[in-house]
Parts: sequence; structure tokens; C-alpha cells
Amino acid sequence: MAQAHCTKSFHDQKSKSKNSPCEEASLSRYGQCMSMTAQVLFRLFGVLPCQGRAGYLSPAIVNLMLLGAAISPLVSSSDDEAHGPVVWSAFNGALMCLGMVIALFSLARKQIKKLVSPECCPLRLYSQWIATIPSDLLAVSVFLVARFTNYCVFAANTNRKFNLQGEDCGNYDSWSLRLSHVVAALVFAVLMFLKLHVLSCLDLMIDDFSQQYAEDGDAERGILQWSLIQATLNQASDRLEGSFLMSFTATAAGFATLTADFVLGSAEMLERGEACAGEAGWLLQPMLMIISQGLLLIYVLLRAARISEKCDRTKQFINSLLPPPREDSCYMDTDRSYLVHYIEDSAAGFCIQGGRITVFAVMKLFYGMCALSFAIVTQGYRS
Repeated sequence: MAQAHCTKSFHDQKSKSKNSPCEEASLSRYGQCMSMTAQVLFRLFGVLPCQGRAGYLSPAIVNLMLLGAAISPLVSSSDDEAHGPVVWSAFNGALMCLGMVIALFSLARKQIKKLVSPECCPLRLYSQWIATIPSDLLAVSVFLVARFTNYCVFAANTNRKFNLQGEDCGNYDSWSLRLSHVVAALVFAVLMFLKLHVLSCLDLMIDDFSQQYAEDGDAERGILQWSLIQATLNQASDRLEGSFLMSFTATAAGFATLTADFVLGSAEMLERGEACAGEAGWLLQPMLMIISQGLLLIYVLLRAARISEKCDRTKQFINSLLPPPREDSCYMDTDRSYLVHYIEDSAAGFCIQGGRITVFAVMKLFYGMCALSFAIVTQGYRS
């Protein structure tokens, strides 16, 4: 009898292990390739430290490289004044590199590896989470293709202008400026991919909560699961809010430099920009680059707002689940009502500095960016 009991407990333990998170996290060969791709990107750009004792130096090396890419255009511009004045929007890449240094430092200080590292990640549904990597990479890849296509077209136009007119545009489009734009775009894309990667997991967790409650209808278990989801949302918001703020600040600084070119720029500065990059190229190049950057940031913010909106819809979904009709049944389910009020009172969602991100707030930001871009382009052609 004892042997039968041991055999039964062994089979129970084996059946439980099939539904354990470790078994759910088992990946196919394609999933392992996607997971390895994400880990390589995060470690290559200093988001996560490399393995080994010397691995913790990799974020510091990446930050030093970013600082060098940011300071080099400023130093070369101040040392070489023979080339004449330069439009300030040409230094958006340097400003972006400085912003990315602060963003990476914020992620390291908040220990972002606890959210994305396979050995430390507390999030469930790992295999489904990894399956969302291609869609997240697609948005970032579209940004990079648009950014570098735009840059190559205007760089070729700048070289053609130099050959035809003999205008000295070395300081206007020097190698240090080009390097700062390329490095800033790459690091910004990786940081946006990091945010999309975490947001995809949060999205899956909320969907999994609704599915489990629809299957078992256990309100007590639902309260425990929702408290864990709320804690995970707060943890992710706290670890990512600094990077969000710096990305937004760097994008706003790009629009500020464009505005300053028209408000405070001298006639000599604007004329030289036209001579080097064309009649409209000197305006359209930094404008299109900063707009593509702003669109990717708004897309990521919309994904974060979707998390908040899904938390609001969860209580409506639970409230719509009624028990099957029976003779002695009562539709006044106090446990379900308490769970709905618990979710409502929790005010769960993705927050930045205590403020909950909503779709309405993100759309206002998008319309403001469109209005500012239209005003800058209109003022530029008028000037």
C-alpha cells in the first residue's frame, strides 16, 4: 500500500510538472534562436551585462562609446571654426547619444535584468513571450530601415552638392556627426525593442488571467493572481520609467533644435545649410529623422496604454461572466462582485512617475507632434 501511495504521488508530481512554468518555458529551435537573438542584442548594446566577472564592464564600455560619439561632434565643431556656422539640428545625434547614456544608466540602476534575463525573469508564459519577439523586432526594423534610407539619400545629396558647387561642407556633415546619428539610432532602436519585449509579456499575463478565470471561476484565486499581476506591472513601470522619460526628452530636444534654427539661427547659418544639403534638404533631413524617432516612441507608448486599457476591460469581462442558470442559483455572486471591485480599486496599468498612460494621452501627444512638425516645415519654407 505504501508502494502504491508512492507510485501515485510520483505520477501526481509528474503530471504537475507538465504544467509547471519550466515545462511551459521549453522552447523550440526557432524559439531558442529568437531568445538568443534578443539576449545578444541586449548584451551587445549594454542593456544586460555579459557573463563572467568581466561581463559587468560591458555596459560601462558601451556608455563610454556613446559618450565619445556624443562629445566628438561638439569638440570638432568648436575646434574647427574655418568651415563656418552649422545648423543646430545637425547635432541631434549627439544629443540623442547623451540621452541614451542616461537611459542605459537608469536601466542598470533599476536592475532591468530581473525582467528580461532568462535565469532571473519572474514572468510566466515564457514560450509565448518569446514568440512575440519577431513582431517586436519588425517595428524596430521598420524604424531603422526608414532612418538609414533617409540618411543615405540626403548624404548622397550633400556629396553631390559639394562636387557641383565646391562648397566646403566638412563640418556640416563630418564623419563624427554621421557616427553620432548612426549610433544614436541603433541604441534607441534596441531600447524601444526592450520596452516592447516587456510590454508583450505584460499583455500575455493579463490575457492569461482572464482565460483562467473564465475556465475555473475561482474568485479567491483570481484575487491572488491579480495582486501578482499588479505587483509585476508596478515593477515593470518602475524599472522602465527612467528610460521612457529620457527617450521622450531626447526626442523633444530634437524638435527644440529644429525650432531654434528658425528662431535664433543667423541668415549665414541657414544659407550655408541650403548650400550644403539643398534648398529643402537641410530642413527635411533632421525633420524626417526626428519624426521617425517620435513615431516609434509613440507606438511604444500606445502599447503601454494598451496595457492600461486591457486592465480596465478585464473587470468588465469578469462582470459579464454569469453562472449557468439553475433552479437554486442566484445571479448575485458576491465573490465575483468583490473581484470586480478589487480590480477596479487597484487601478492597475502601466505608469510613468505615478501617472497612468492612457490612449487619450498618447493621442494628444501624437497630434501635438504633428502640429509642431507642420509649424516647423511651414516656417522653414516661408523663411
